[in-house]
Amino acid sequence: MIKPTSQGSGLTIDPAIFTKLYELDISKHVETRPSGGNFTASYLSWSVATLLLKQHLPEVMVDFDKSEENGVVFVHSNQAYIMPFLTDGIHRTPSIFFPVMDNRFNAIDRPDVRAISDACQRGAVKAIAQFTGLGLVLYTGEEIGKKFPDTPEYREAKK
Repeated sequence: MIKPTSQGSGLTIDPAIFTKLYELDISKHVETRPSGGNFTASYLSWSVATLLLKQHLPEVMVDFDKSEENGVVFVHSNQAYIMPFLTDGIHRTPSIFFPVMDNRFNAIDRPDVRAISDACQRGAVKAIAQFTGLGLVLYTGEEIGKKFPDTPEYREAKK
């Protein structure tokens, strides 16, 4: 079983575990969606990201900072954002800022509950990737199926 390490009141993932999860072959789980122009977004669904998190770090879960007025939603002008983080129930990671966006990555004025729900799911996936390495390859611009940096195969191929 893989266990997170706690330092002070924070939750951190051991660097070796983070690297292992970053290098995990997620290619069969990656979905794509056109996002306008020539850009196609590659992503993990929230359900797959949660499944992979529970398989590799079963004691870790996603939670959200809460605002006094709006629950998990923070409001700035007419737009909203959420602040997801990972926790083991005792310790936690820092929160990440995640705006409520449409499928073209534009902030939404006066978002409805569906847009907020979508942002919570997307924010959860990003928090999982950022703090555990699971699916982070999708954010680093690397193509799935190619060799990853800092692996023996990658270093050998570069010689």
